[in-house]
Parts: sequence; structure tokens; C-alpha cells
Amino acid sequence: MKSGTEWLLLACAAGGFVFALAAVPALRRIAPRLGLLDHPSRRKQHDGAVPLVGGVAMFVAFVLTQVALGADDAGPWLFLAAAAILVLMGAIDDRRPMSSRFRLVLQALVLLAVTVGGANVLTGLGELFGPWPITLGALAIPFTVFGFLGVLNALNFVDGADGLAGGIAFTALASFAAVFVMLAGDGAMTPEARSVPAMLFTLVGAVAGFLVFNLRTPWRARAAVFMGDAGSLFLGFSIGWIAIFACSRFGSASLSPVAALWILVVPLFDTVSCMIRRKLDGRSPLKADRQHVHHLLQRSGMSPARAVFVLILVNAAGGAIGIAGWRLGVPDHVMFYALLALFAAYVVASRALWQRMRRTVAHPVRVLRVYPAGTSMPAFERIGDGRDSARRGLGWRKPAMQASAG
Repeated sequence: MKSGTEWLLLACAAGGFVFALAAVPALRRIAPRLGLLDHPSRRKQHDGAVPLVGGVAMFVAFVLTQVALGADDAGPWLFLAAAAILVLMGAIDDRRPMSSRFRLVLQALVLLAVTVGGANVLTGLGELFGPWPITLGALAIPFTVFGFLGVLNALNFVDGADGLAGGIAFTALASFAAVFVMLAGDGAMTPEARSVPAMLFTLVGAVAGFLVFNLRTPWRARAAVFMGDAGSLFLGFSIGWIAIFACSRFGSASLSPVAALWILVVPLFDTVSCMIRRKLDGRSPLKADRQHVHHLLQRSGMSPARAVFVLILVNAAGGAIGIAGWRLGVPDHVMFYALLALFAAYVVASRALWQRMRRTVAHPVRVLRVYPAGTSMPAFERIGDGRDSARRGLGWRKPAMQASAG
């Protein structure tokens, strides 16, 4: 890669970082007037109202950096237009939640438009099941939109702990940035791809700037701002768009689709396993709950900050495995079967852990029964059994005092 290009990429990353650092505090101040606040609830257990402006701040930082450095072809502008629509949709949803079906339909329409308009279509899946290439043919566009939609919402699924979605997005974008640097080093870059590395490095910088306010560190006990649906849609769209581009626009040098799956291992595993579990439980796959992988780690005894760190590290490791397999020429079906085996192990282990925790919670609680003077019954009595107590938040209560007969 030429030295001038290297300096441009560093400028993009620095611009995204600095603009995000400036945009987050500015938008935090006006968040109450915009109605972009996340209040605690039964499912959301943070302290106080937290501004939901991180996603808007990252988008503003991205746009300002791209304009300052001169985005000059149709690709980035089509990307920006679609991203702007999704960020606006997410901000509206943050202010007043939409129905999940309506949101999915709007997302699908935007993704269909950007897929067809930008000719950013996945035409094959590689040799997933053996030495036989899988081509999509007439199914290319619908499959691309479906996969795009999955990636778009996968990041939203894991957005449940301070720094988690942002950290996962950072590792994924950094992995794709490494892929494009390698492609440029191989001389495989095409004219229509020349702006993508700059976009990627800008996104990496913007996410890093957001994480300064969102990630728990020794200097910050809890997040000062959330990305909201606007942020998860923006980053999910960016990652999906770049993944499809990397897997389809460089001919035989393109990134293998299975390597892209490895780069997104944590959000994909969590999303697919949650949807399967909810369906088996007779619930909507889109209905939120508190049984994601970060909840599992915290219930196992990890602090929220450590659970987030572990998952970010796992996703970074997945990206390294995927890129290494692609560069070393490991057959697609070997990488795919290894991914399936890892997913099966994750499903079995997580299910066993959840069942073990339920049995522990459901076990009746033992307490010392005290008989104060002047009473004929215990000072405390149990309400229901342990399972009811765990489910309804009940436990033990003090009954009405009764005079003794004697």
C-alpha cells in the first residue's frame, strides 16, 4: 500500500475518532429535548435515564469525516443515503418503539434498494459442503437481502450490556479493515473499491470515539451514553454492506463468505441460538428477554465489564481465525463444519448452564424459623415454593401476629 494511502487511512480513523468525541457530549446535552432517553425498566436495569444518542453521534462523525476528506464516487453516497434512512428510523424507534414487523419491512425495503442500486449482491457461498461451489443464480438478490437483514439485526440482539455492541462492531470493522489492506497489498483492489478502506477506517475511529463514553473502564463505572437502535442499525448496516462487498467484488480474490461468518461469530451465535430457543418455547423469535450470552456470563458470576471483555475477545479471535483460514487457503467446508461444531458446542453448553441455574433458583430457600415470645406460629412463612418465588420475585414474608392460647 502506498504511503499516501496509509496517511489517508490514518486521517480517516483520526477524523472519525475526534468527531465522535465532540459529537457525543454535544448530543447528550440535547437528548432530553429530543426525547432520546433510555429509562430503567424490568428488562433494562441501568441507573437513571441514559441518553440514546451514541448512534447518531457516530453517524455524524462518519459523515463529517467523509465530507472533509472528499467522498467522490457514487458508492459512498448511496451508502450514506441508506444509512441516513436507517439512522432516522432507529432514532424514531428509540423515541417511540415501532412494531417489530413494521420495522423489519422498512429495513428490508431499504436493503433491497441499496442491494439492487449498488449492485452489491452475493452471487455464491463458496464450497460450504465440499469441493462443489454453491452459486445462487436467481436467488442472489433475495438471499443477499435476507443475509443483510440478519447481520443488520444481529448487532441489535447483542446490544444489552455497556460496551458490548460497540466492542463487537469495533472488532468486526477492524477485521474487515485488515481484509481490505491485504487485498490492496495483493493488488486486487478495483476502481469501485477505492473508497471502501477510507470508509472502514472512518467507522473504526467513530466507534472507538463512542466507546470512550460507553465502555466500562477503571475510569468509568457505567456507560454515559447508549448507541440505541439508531446506532445498532447504522453499525449493523455498515458491517453487512462491507461484508457483502468483500465477499463479492474481487473475483477469485474475494473474501470467502464463511470467513465473514467467523468475523461475526458472537452476534451470529447469540442471535441464532436465541431465536431457536424462543421458537421452541412458543414465543416470537423477536421478543426480547434476558437470556443472551452476556446475561449467561453474568449469571455465572462474571462482572458486566468482564463479560463484555470476554465476548469482545472471542469475537476478535473469531475474526482472526476466519482471516487466517482465508489467507492460508483452508477449504471452505472445513471452516464451515468447524463453525457448526463450535455452534453446537455453544448451544449444548449454554442450555446446560441455564438449566443448572433454573434448578438452583427453584430449590426452596432454607431460613431459620424464629418463635418470638407470645406467638404460637413462626415469625416468617414461605409464600409458594421456590420456583414461584424465583419467577414472581417473591420469597418469605412476616405473617400477622397471633396471640398464644396459653
